[in-house]
Amino acid sequence: MFTGIAKAVGRIVGTTPLGSGVRFRIESPGMAQDLRGGESVSVNGVSQTVADRNDTEFSVETTAETLAKTTMGVLHTGSQVNLEPALRLADRLGGHLVQGHVECVGNVVVIEHRPSNWLLSVEFPSPFSRYVVPAGSVAVDGISLAVLATEGSRFTVAIDPEAMANTTLSRVVLGTRVNLEFDLIGKYVEKILKEGGGGDLDLGLRERLKAWGYTD
Repeated sequence: MFTGIAKAVGRIVGTTPLGSGVRFRIESPGMAQDLRGGESVSVNGVSQTVADRNDTEFSVETTAETLAKTTMGVLHTGSQVNLEPALRLADRLGGHLVQGHVECVGNVVVIEHRPSNWLLSVEFPSPFSRYVVPAGSVAVDGISLAVLATEGSRFTVAIDPEAMANTTLSRVVLGTRVNLEFDLIGKYVEKILKEGGGGDLDLGLRERLKAWGYTD
C-alpha cells in the first residue's frame, strides 16, 4: 500500500529482457539503500517487487501483462520515474490509499499554468468515469491528486509547485500517457451496492452515493 506521495525521482539505467517481461535497473541513491529484496515499491504508480539492490540502485522485474497495461512498456534507459516505498503503519497518510494497481492509461489533453499551480486534464477510458468525482482523489503516475472537475471521460486536477518540481509531472506534455489508479473506496462501495449487500443502507445515503457518481 502507498500514499501517492513520491519520495524520489529515479532514473532507468538498464533494461534486460526476462522471458516476456523486462528487468529494470533503477538508479536512486536516496532510496535504494533503504529498500530490501522482496519489498514493494511504486514505480510511476505501478507496484513492483524489489529483486535486488545496492546503495545506489535497485532492480524490479516487470511481467508482460504489466508492460502491456501500463506505461512501464515504454520505459527505456534514461527514463525518469516517480518512486515511493511501501507505506509503514506508523507513517503519515499524506495523500490517499493507493495500491499500485494501475487500472488504465490516460492521455494528457490540457496543461494550463496558473499563478499558483498547474491544471492538468486527462482523458481516460469511459468505463472508469464512475470512479472519478469532484473533490475525490486519483493517482496519476503514482502521485495523489485532488480532482477539481469531471466531464465525461475527462478529469482535471491541480498540481502544486512542490509536486511539479519534485516529480516527473514537470516533464508531462500534451499527449503524454500516464498511469491511472482510481479511488479504492468508491470501487468497494459500488460492489456492495451492485451485489445487494447494501440493502439496509439508508435511502438518503443511496441517493447521495448516486449523486457522487458511485452508482449507475
